Amino acid sequence: MLLGTIYVVNTFDQIYLMTAGGPGTASANLPFYIYQRAFLGFDIGQAAAMGVVVVIATIVIATFALRLIFRSFDAKD
Repeated sequence: MLLGTIYVVNTFDQIYLMTAGGPGTASANLPFYIYQRAFLGFDIGQAAAMGVVVVIATIVIATFALRLIFRSFDAKD
């Protein structure tokens, strides 16, 4: 779950170069949507706020997943 979340947040260039989010928005993900809001929709403020929310959500998910992993290591001892 942790690696999948990090992969989704970091994958932008493959989607932009190969499909440009299409057909329609079938292959668009969150970073691509933020890019579209910022540079194609000229809404820099909303895109920046979305980026901050994505980073905070990723930190929360990573913290939760790492606590579960370390808790399972402690239970084995």
